[in-house]
Amino acid sequence: MIDGLEDVDVAADEVNTVDELIEMIEDRESLYRLADEVFLGVPRDMTPRERRRRLLAAKLLLVDRLPWQSVIHLINAGSSEEPILERKDLDRWIGCHSVLRSLAYTELNWDNQKLYQHLVDSVGPLEQAHDPLTAMNWSKDALDAIRLRYLNALLLEQIASRMADRLTKGDLIAVFDRCAERFPFIEIVRRLNSDFDFASGGREMLRDPGLWNRLIFQYYAHDELPHRDIYDRTAGAANEIGYTITMGMLNVALSNGRLFRRMADHIAKTERSDGNR
Repeated sequence: MIDGLEDVDVAADEVNTVDELIEMIEDRESLYRLADEVFLGVPRDMTPRERRRRLLAAKLLLVDRLPWQSVIHLINAGSSEEPILERKDLDRWIGCHSVLRSLAYTELNWDNQKLYQHLVDSVGPLEQAHDPLTAMNWSKDALDAIRLRYLNALLLEQIASRMADRLTKGDLIAVFDRCAERFPFIEIVRRLNSDFDFASGGREMLRDPGLWNRLIFQYYAHDELPHRDIYDRTAGAANEIGYTITMGMLNVALSNGRLFRRMADHIAKTERSDGNR
């Protein structure tokens, strides 16, 4: 849920577009499609089916490293209603910045359930005997804390209050620090940096602000994460490829409504363009 959007400070002539954006909150598919247009550059007239087709081709070629002949064969083995994909079409898709941004976004966007499951699957016995969690050895208490933090998106103070009779605040911090060490995002962006070496301008797309703004918006609007958790999921990976995210930037983007104003401006621009046709 996007709380506080009604309180975003906007000019009088933008009120109608912000009202329209608020209404889109009830239509999540349209809201996220708008975010894709604004931040990833996905063309407004591209159908979801065509976008999935292009993303699949890009993933098979760049991430899965299949030969281009195999990619074309697999894509053409789909619906007979789709145009036959040729090598020149594949090259054009891979050279499209909106496709590359979208592919990076899909690889880096892990919702609460996916990240929680990754953490649960990756935790194991602690290596250091002096570690305060050794006695718990990732006990049910530790796993409950992980669930509250990463699946239910509760804050540290809220979890400490709920689990005061089971874990100390220091224990909780140790659990969450160990989880942060197992976040997949830096490794993903390193892999993408290598994968995108095959695409013209691909690596630059990893440093594109639109990619990170789209991730920030999704974590806020869809996963309902507090700013600190959004920072933890994005800042390290962004820094890895030379883009800086700070808590101040997040506050401006979210609390000050900058991302929402950009989306409202896009609606207004689209309406003006449609009206001039």
